[in-house]
Amino acid sequence: MSRRRAGLLAALIVAGGAAVLAHYARATTRAPVFDALFTSTRKVTAVAVTADGVWLGTEGGLVCCDAGGAETARVTTLGGLPANRVGALLPLEPHSAGVLVGTERGAVAVGGAAQPPLVGRCTALCRHEGDACAAVGRQVMCLQEAGWEPLGPPLPADARCLAEFGGELWAGTGRGLFLLTDDEWAPVVYRDDPLAATVNALAASEALYVGTVGGLFVWGDGDWRGYTTADGLPDNHVTALAIGEEAVYIATYGGGVARLREGEVEPLAGSPAYATALAWDSRGSALWVGTEDQGAFRWDGLAWQPQPPANEPPGHNITSLATGPGELLVGTFEHGVATCRAGTWESAGSGLSSTWINHMAHGQGRAWARTSAGDLFVRDGDAWHPVTKASGLTKPWTSFVGSAGGNVWVGTWGAVSKFDGRRWQSYAPKPALADQVVTGVAVLGRDLWVGTAKSGLLRYNGHRGTWETYTLGKGLTDTWVTSVAAWHGSLWVGTFSGGLCRFDGRGWEHLGAPAPLPSVRVNCLAATDCLYVGTLEGLCRFDGTRWTTYGRADGLPSEIVQALCVDGDRLWVGTPEGLACGRLVEVKPASPPAVRQSPPPGPTVKPCVCGRVTRTCG
Repeated sequence: MSRRRAGLLAALIVAGGAAVLAHYARATTRAPVFDALFTSTRKVTAVAVTADGVWLGTEGGLVCCDAGGAETARVTTLGGLPANRVGALLPLEPHSAGVLVGTERGAVAVGGAAQPPLVGRCTALCRHEGDACAAVGRQVMCLQEAGWEPLGPPLPADARCLAEFGGELWAGTGRGLFLLTDDEWAPVVYRDDPLAATVNALAASEALYVGTVGGLFVWGDGDWRGYTTADGLPDNHVTALAIGEEAVYIATYGGGVARLREGEVEPLAGSPAYATALAWDSRGSALWVGTEDQGAFRWDGLAWQPQPPANEPPGHNITSLATGPGELLVGTFEHGVATCRAGTWESAGSGLSSTWINHMAHGQGRAWARTSAGDLFVRDGDAWHPVTKASGLTKPWTSFVGSAGGNVWVGTWGAVSKFDGRRWQSYAPKPALADQVVTGVAVLGRDLWVGTAKSGLLRYNGHRGTWETYTLGKGLTDTWVTSVAAWHGSLWVGTFSGGLCRFDGRGWEHLGAPAPLPSVRVNCLAATDCLYVGTLEGLCRFDGTRWTTYGRADGLPSEIVQALCVDGDRLWVGTPEGLACGRLVEVKPASPPAVRQSPPPGPTVKPCVCGRVTRTCG
């Protein structure tokens, strides 16, 4: 590299990035207190009607509505749920308040009399001989005075639904329908063949109704009868059932909702196409329908009334975070970009090449997004526009976008590009970056550090004007670099399976699991007065002396931390189960490390608005 080019590159790197972070070594630091959680309730998985309202189980927590559809309470992991993904609901008692909520990590009572908690992935709930029954994988559990006890042997497959009919317990699985008799699960035969299709739903009144991926089957008067599209079903894939007044309501995955009345199937015009849950509210003579991605609907026999979710992000599988003046930018797995301004959420997907956002950044007065398709976009007003090779990038496919040293950096295949607000400058040092995917960029003093997904870390030495490579045996414990950050005068490097590596300018230090990190996979880094490390099994905070680990017991919805961002006195943590917000409060560094284990779920959770704490974002 020529002296002139080396000097130019060094000058470009230095701008805005030469500050030494010695001021971080101060008497006090800040620690997060997680007091707000943001999830999406668009994916409804279960509906139940009780004396105190209509309960909607969603992938983002539990919502309670009054008979008219107005939201009255919301409960998430911050309010006591074992997990935000709800799989089943059961009224605690007929005509009483409260529900038993089955989630991915257990079942708890909400809003009613205390119930012993159940640990495990709960997929189905019902009442048998007056007692609550729950499916935890293949095992059905029954609530007795001494607690939850196994009922019968394990099923041949995980239970998807449960029902009591004729005084006996029935279970639907991915391998068919089974009946508990003489302490064993017997396969149920439809005419001459086992009902071996996937059973999604069960409902019972004067007959047993079985919803499968191949239609609806009814057992009554000692005989079976089947219904398919040939009999009027809008779709053979039945997802949910509900017993109503003089009719049985049938939800299908692609064709909407129908009702079976006096042996005839009648599709309900205008019903939502992708229905996932049903419940009949006898007080208001209304049908409630949960959907895959549109929230809930209420049908009063005349019109379908959507019950739009309250102010919330469009999705809660958070993949990337960034902040700009007065706003928080949130990249999601399947719902594009969400923006929070002054506590109001907006979603943006138009113009983007994919709704899966891998990276978000804010730099040079603009918002940037990189999609799973490898395309880079910049926001102009409220519209997103592609940034192409014609704009100055070396390659049209990008692998990373971030801000460092006051500028925007973009990684591509075999190159890294910098935008200083006026123009792009791209660098492709060969052979160091040849055929490499850039995963991160950090600026420390006069040096530029570039992480890759195959060959470790590259350093542009601003003093010498040369490139150096760090890999296994030369500082790194893994050649797959996931994130890089400059903090406290050192470079911190997160890796896919080698933990965290630190370079202080003289030598390397390796930090792994089980201490001080809970996992060797580092997903993301964020630097403020403390260093925050997002791993596969928790969030870690390093104040320069001590490490602290945060998990569900501290208010995070999941230990899987996928994105981090600091904005003033707020730390934002993105997980697959929601966006947590931590208020940063001053603590003394001498405080003992807070490495805690999550306690078992409490016996009951009172209905509240715990998961709906109002905060001003951005």
